[in-house]
Amino acid sequence: MKDIDRAWTWVSTKLWEYYGPQPKHVYCKGDFVGIAFATFESQLDRDEALKLLKQANTHADGHAVWAKEDQPLQTRTC
Repeated sequence: MKDIDRAWTWVSTKLWEYYGPQPKHVYCKGDFVGIAFATFESQLDRDEALKLLKQANTHADGHAVWAKEDQPLQTRTC
């Protein structure tokens, strides 16, 4: 996607289509490079959104979309 606003719209629309919880906020960490993060009202909502997006096997702009729980920085880096 070209920018974070389009990413927010895409995430919200996909979750709406699957009757999933809506994100409270969609943002990027640093410059937008096609990776977006989303926050939800609760951990339960987050888990449901992840499950729906993974099961949907979704694509955006011709690319597969993946979704997973964000990990702490220490876990993500060596």
